Amino acid sequence: MALRWMKPWLVLCFGLYAAQKGVLSSDSGHVCSTWGYYHFKTFDGDFFQLPSSCNYVLTSLCKGDYEEFYIQLQRGEVNDHPIIKKVTIKLEGTLVELSNNSVSVDEKRVTIPFSQSGLLIVKAQSYIKITAKLGFVVMWNEDDALWVEMNTKFRNQTCGLCGDFNGVQTNEMVPENDNRPNLEFYGKKWNTDSFKETCKENSPLSQLKCENQTGQCEHLLSDPAFNSCKDVIDTKSFIKACEMDLCYCTSRNVSCQCLTMSEYSRQCAHTGGKPQNWKTAELCPKKCPLNLEYQECGNACTDTCSNQHRRNLCEDHCIDGCFCPAGTVYDDITQHGCVPVNLCSCFHNGKSYSPGESYSRTCQKFTCANGKWSREYLDCPGTCSIKGGSHITTYDGKDYTFHGDCSYVLSKQTKGQDFTVLGDIVKCGKSNIETCLKSVTLVTQGDMTVLIEESGVFVNKVFSPMPLWIANLTIFKPSTFYIVVQTNYGLRFKVQLVPLMQVYITADVSHKGKMKGLCGDFNDVEADDFKIIHGMIEGTAVTFANTWKTETSCPDVTNVFHNPCTMSSEKEKYAKHWCSMLSKKPGIFSECHSQVNPESYEEYCMYDSCTCEKSEDCMCAAVSSYVHACAAAGVILQGWRNTTCGGYTSHCPGTMVYDYSMTSCGRTCRSLSQTDAACEVDFVPVDGCGCAEGTYLNEKGKCVPASECPCYYREKTLSPGQRLSTYEATCMQQTKGVLQLHKV
Repeated sequence: MALRWMKPWLVLCFGLYAAQKGVLSSDSGHVCSTWGYYHFKTFDGDFFQLPSSCNYVLTSLCKGDYEEFYIQLQRGEVNDHPIIKKVTIKLEGTLVELSNNSVSVDEKRVTIPFSQSGLLIVKAQSYIKITAKLGFVVMWNEDDALWVEMNTKFRNQTCGLCGDFNGVQTNEMVPENDNRPNLEFYGKKWNTDSFKETCKENSPLSQLKCENQTGQCEHLLSDPAFNSCKDVIDTKSFIKACEMDLCYCTSRNVSCQCLTMSEYSRQCAHTGGKPQNWKTAELCPKKCPLNLEYQECGNACTDTCSNQHRRNLCEDHCIDGCFCPAGTVYDDITQHGCVPVNLCSCFHNGKSYSPGESYSRTCQKFTCANGKWSREYLDCPGTCSIKGGSHITTYDGKDYTFHGDCSYVLSKQTKGQDFTVLGDIVKCGKSNIETCLKSVTLVTQGDMTVLIEESGVFVNKVFSPMPLWIANLTIFKPSTFYIVVQTNYGLRFKVQLVPLMQVYITADVSHKGKMKGLCGDFNDVEADDFKIIHGMIEGTAVTFANTWKTETSCPDVTNVFHNPCTMSSEKEKYAKHWCSMLSKKPGIFSECHSQVNPESYEEYCMYDSCTCEKSEDCMCAAVSSYVHACAAAGVILQGWRNTTCGGYTSHCPGTMVYDYSMTSCGRTCRSLSQTDAACEVDFVPVDGCGCAEGTYLNEKGKCVPASECPCYYREKTLSPGQRLSTYEATCMQQTKGVLQLHKV
């Protein structure tokens, strides 16, 4: 058997450790490594060589109460250079494979960094680092060297080539009924090639004629660069490994000893030493890309443009690799090397930005400076919303939940009587936390009231068909799902009707700092949004909201703290399935994630879906509120109703069609004869049912071709062909609803 040639080397190693039997130091006693020409060092400090390209169990959990795992390894050679061909890690049902510069998880190739189920795979300088939350770290240099650092909780519970981790040398290599280590036995024991994988064992060393290389190896490992290593690791064992390399290596250049010298340096660093740069242009030269510089003991946590203070939080020991020169960081945005911080690029939404470049979002401007985004708030209108009958977002962005049971002041001026917006929030289910927004009322100066309910619009209690143009107000339906109210005094609100009533109130910048009510004071300060009439700031949403009741007979609402999803496992399962689609990547909503974080919308979706008797309506209302927020940020989501909440699109009136960005501008018969005021209102695009392009809404609520539209003159409506008595005029079909006037 070819493994016989290892016995003299094995005996020598055991002799070197005879005085060290027992538990090793905490710095060195939990690392197993393999490198170079088939060298191995166990957790307990045994050195041996196993010249084979077979697949072996490097380490595995063989007893104990922890989750099972194993690490397997297969070595080989390329042009007489030793490499690690494949590493296989099985952890808690997840299979990781490293080979040929690729990383795969569960047989699917992945890019790093990668994180999943207690597993983190990152690039650390010239190494791939795999951290298992279970309690071990694997480092591979993508060439010849790999080490496993095991948590001490696994002492005396492992098996494999790395040993049993009990702090005692040689015992794991001694067969039963024998008192001497047997490497042949040990190699066979952990060889997994029972499935006829192709592997081979190399020629016996006894057949090779080797010169005594002890002096050369002692000289190399006594270099001043290794002065800090002599007292922390066993130099003699590495000198012997160096000798074996020079004997086994067929190359005639100095690179034969480089692999063991590199491992000596790595293990020195791991045990607290600080090896200095020993590589030169003649001895094991190392080249770095771009403007990086090689260091033998550099900070394992590299500062980058996107993480400029990572090294300050690093707890890892130093490692070898290519590092940025002092005063620079690595530009991980453009991958162009090391730059001063002031030249760092920034990254947003799949695009890199040079220093000084900027992009804009709603009411905000972001400028790249020193690798970070500086944000400038622009003077923009503020929007307050009441969603799901209980979730309120103020003008300044404060979110709170309030289950009311009365009519409340949503927003009004602190001074002046131009307008007051009221909202009726009432109980609408069996539980106290199922509340609905039933109506929104605008009260204007002069006591005109505009009441909006599901059934329509009432002006001073009189039902009023839309569109409406009255007393500084424009009221219209851009789609069957929404009603828009535009005022001439800097206020606009949009009432959603389908599937549930929700409202979005937008105040012009002229009202900044001059508002009060459930929507807050609109002063760009979120912290004082619970300010009540007398100027005090309430500590809770409930006590604040109770002060804005419009009817003293309504009882004060009390706090509700329980999670409604704990009341029904079926509803919780339903809510998780549908609401999780908001944050799923990739998914139907992921296009908007960079603009609007879906986290709070998913939480509200879960809450409402579990609360409501009609879970689908509440779920779809929550989803539509996220779609609305995306539209406000400039992202119009298409196709989302193909997989969720699609039933509402099939209920369009007979002559109407559904669209994700519906408009009524220029799509009424009246707009053919008169100026369409709806076209002058700027609002966030909405979805819903409406007239298709090329058809127009008539007085009966039907979409018809222009040839079937009546004509309008002031307050008069003329059917096609009908004459206007005051004028020599006829409403002509061929003029598509446009009145032809000829004064007598």
